[in-house]
Amino acid sequence: TNTRAKEELKNVFLLADGELAVHASFSRIFTRRTNKMGTEYVAVLTGSFLTGAMMNLHLLTIPILVETTQQPAQLLHQWSRIFYSGHRKGPGIAFVTGSLYGYAAWAKYSVGEPWHHWMVAAVTTVSMVPYTWIFMNATNTALFHAEDQFKKGNVEISLRESVRLVRKWDWLNTVRALFPLAGSVMGMLGVCGVMRY
Repeated sequence: TNTRAKEELKNVFLLADGELAVHASFSRIFTRRTNKMGTEYVAVLTGSFLTGAMMNLHLLTIPILVETTQQPAQLLHQWSRIFYSGHRKGPGIAFVTGSLYGYAAWAKYSVGEPWHHWMVAAVTTVSMVPYTWIFMNATNTALFHAEDQFKKGNVEISLRESVRLVRKWDWLNTVRALFPLAGSVMGMLGVCGVMRY
């Protein structure tokens, strides 16, 4: 009896938050303790940061550019700089955030806790990438074509039309920002324990 009791005690650990847990293997305890270190918190923060950066374009950057730029060539050039900057950083942050949510889902699953909402948060966040390919590609192509024509000296677009295209892209980008926002909301609800399934 004493030997059996000692064996059972080997699987009893006191977690960092004071919660007593009994698990069949050390790997499950390690996974749970690792997940307690804040993977999901970091995912919520990075997703919120990405949303904020994208919404900043709609609330501040694009309106100021449209109001203060009088030459279509200049407006298109400024837009292309914004596009390339976001193209280099945005998808990377989205995939990192999605990976963190995915890891949180795996960690929860491995200890038998609700994990589906973390995976949904991961998929929702990275869905901004296919959204870009499907819904924004035509507008991006039109803007790049117009800028290319100005560079070649072939003026084919007016200021009014360039403003229309930039504003259309702005609204499409605003919708795109809702994907990491939705992921962050789901993540926050999960962190707070409001949503678990």
